[in-house]
Amino acid sequence: YMGIYAGAWEDVPAEKIKNPYDVYVTPQRNLSAWRWRTETAVTPVMHGLGRLELEKRFGETHPEYFALRTDGQRQNKIHRDKRLPHLCFASGVPEEIFKDMQALAAGMPSDSRGISFWNPIAFQEGYFCVSLEDGLYPCHCEECWKHLEKEDAKARSNYIWDFGTNLAERAKEANLPLIITMFAYHYTTPVPDCEIPDNMHVQVCVKGPFCVGKKGGAYGGLDQMPLIRAWHDKVPYGDISLYNYTSKYENTRYDGVPNMSPRAFGKFYSDAGPLISGAYVEASTDDYMFNYLTSYIFGKLMWDNSCDWQALLKDHYRAMFGPAADTMEKIYEETEDIWLKRILGNEVYTSMGPKTIAPSEYEVWTEIYTPAKLEELGRQYDLAEQQAASDPECLARVKYIRKHFLDGMRKQSKAYLEANKQFEPIRTPLKELAEGENITVDGKLDEPVWQKTVPQKLQALNREINGSYPDTFVRVTEDRENFYVSFECREPDHTILDKTPERAHDNMEIWSDNTLEVFLNPAGDKAKYYQILINSAGSMSDLAAQRIGSESIGDKGWESGVIFAIGDTPGTWFLEMAVPKKNMPGIDSGNIRANFCRTRPASPLEHSVWGPFLKKFNDLKGFGILVRGGMEENLLRDGDFSMSGTPVLRAGGSKITDFGAWAWPGDQPQGSIGFDEISFVTGTRSLKLKLDKPGIVYIQNIVSDLKPDTRYRISFFMKTEGVVPSGAKRGAFMRVTVRTGDTAYLNRFLPLQGIVGTKGWFRQNFEFKTSPAPWHKNVYVAPSLIHASGTVWFDDIRLEEIEEEK
Repeated sequence: YMGIYAGAWEDVPAEKIKNPYDVYVTPQRNLSAWRWRTETAVTPVMHGLGRLELEKRFGETHPEYFALRTDGQRQNKIHRDKRLPHLCFASGVPEEIFKDMQALAAGMPSDSRGISFWNPIAFQEGYFCVSLEDGLYPCHCEECWKHLEKEDAKARSNYIWDFGTNLAERAKEANLPLIITMFAYHYTTPVPDCEIPDNMHVQVCVKGPFCVGKKGGAYGGLDQMPLIRAWHDKVPYGDISLYNYTSKYENTRYDGVPNMSPRAFGKFYSDAGPLISGAYVEASTDDYMFNYLTSYIFGKLMWDNSCDWQALLKDHYRAMFGPAADTMEKIYEETEDIWLKRILGNEVYTSMGPKTIAPSEYEVWTEIYTPAKLEELGRQYDLAEQQAASDPECLARVKYIRKHFLDGMRKQSKAYLEANKQFEPIRTPLKELAEGENITVDGKLDEPVWQKTVPQKLQALNREINGSYPDTFVRVTEDRENFYVSFECREPDHTILDKTPERAHDNMEIWSDNTLEVFLNPAGDKAKYYQILINSAGSMSDLAAQRIGSESIGDKGWESGVIFAIGDTPGTWFLEMAVPKKNMPGIDSGNIRANFCRTRPASPLEHSVWGPFLKKFNDLKGFGILVRGGMEENLLRDGDFSMSGTPVLRAGGSKITDFGAWAWPGDQPQGSIGFDEISFVTGTRSLKLKLDKPGIVYIQNIVSDLKPDTRYRISFFMKTEGVVPSGAKRGAFMRVTVRTGDTAYLNRFLPLQGIVGTKGWFRQNFEFKTSPAPWHKNVYVAPSLIHASGTVWFDDIRLEEIEEEK
């Protein structure tokens, strides 16, 4: 039982924990294993055909022993598709396997058969395993394929079980003192028609406790309990065991999230116990304590299947927590329910109907274990501590469980939400005028500095869905005395300018005119700000304000001293302004929170702002940030998709389209790649990928000259609408591909599970480390929609080197 040894804990020094999900053997864990008597002897059943090293021994001399591939090659080695070597069941390979059986039965050394060692997970005294290697590559030879190509799972199982049982029959006829073991796994899951010899032991592979009360649980969608019962009835003497899967596997490795499920273990093994001789349970986790109660129930039931596991749990809560037993039981049960129902039972509508798909890390921390949910759990632990206050030992146990089951989640939640803020402020550099550069405030915007300053495009206020508004571009810069802002406003209807009224200074009705506004929060405290409003008729109002709760208290007595000028050309009008810094205390240093706004008196009023997160003009939490001193270098070019020009088909007949630093092949679905100038985060547009039916669409950017053995961060904003996956690990991703060898590449899909459904703009942030090898200098960054339909937007994609602390 893996759960006894899996996970980090106090018995392992922190410096020795390289991966918290690893197995650690310590005296304390051995003691637990002995106390619970979780293992008597190993029954070797693990992928025996893959442990005979047949590819090493016969790959060159007898390639016909191995599965025929669709490309005409043999699966006698690992090809580029990464599939392991597999056999041709119609070949002469059984004769060699039988000779291996004879050697083991005779006590001969493994090297007498050219095998490096008798691997104990498959071969021990009295046991020989003929289970298939993982990830079967079905042989396409004429004989094998007529059985293995069939949609009928039973027919496929019959064919491979004939292979295994024939070997067992030969061993029996030769009086070999061996039990032949074999998995009921993958293609061999369904119960076959052939007889199972009485010298065989079958291990049935099903999900186990984590599928209690649900359909399925076995390969091919078979229901696990009827399958277990059928195998028990099929095998002589009912000699079957189970292989169960209860680990936090790669797609559910949410660090700090408890996966303890004692009730599910109690129910499953009390039901399955009378039908089996034992079970092996995969139960890796990141915190040893997450398995402690599960391990206890498992050990009790496997030795005495008739024990009342529910009474055992009641006794556990009473003995552990005393006066706080009921409250702690409630916490444990809710934690188990969240793991089994909200996480493992997360049902998503897919193109193939409803399917259970693990949620992304984003969903875990923003929809399941939200900050509010963690606070609620904290209050329950507070209550338990109050109840146990009179019993120091029980109180200590409550606090200990809280440390492992709640504090770890709080730490992970905080770290995730900090790194992936849903409303991460937009950031743009605020550069100071170079020596010799000047700005004349005349409304013309003809100085070179304006041409080289990165424009920020405004977009419709978050709550407005009127459609596309005329473009507005903002540029900002500064010198020692002034803060400079320019607006460039497209205007197809010049009568709007003609009708704009002139107003007295500080007449606040200006907000409803054809007006541009600047909000500055120099202290970055999201409290005090300055506001300047200027309409196209040249009227101006300004005020200082203090944000208190949901209200703003304004001071119209503040005077900005702004100097401004308005320019007007056909189809566009301009505002150029200089705000003296001396009138805005605190603006001289540090970054500045800001918002830039446009009100256009169309019908209805149109409101444009800087960024997608603002709920109103003075929503300080949604303000962007003007960054002084330069931003961290983005190693990925054109990450904000503000490239000039249009996509161009690459010359030379390659059918590849280039747009700035981005490129994509010509086999993408028609109309699936676009650029959205209405919904974006920063710059002037976002990438928009759209598929009407499940498929794959992506564009790619290559970043060169990465340093070896160096940590990098990739971050991006994304938004989804109606993304429907066709199965697990499908949806919207950022694919990051790194080279790991001369011809080898490693794809990382971020996030691991993929984003599905409909979600507003949010930020994702991931880290990776390059290998020490010299070839690992390029990275391929590909925003993607994979095996899904729907729409996903990407923006502000950044790749940055992480400076190591010294």
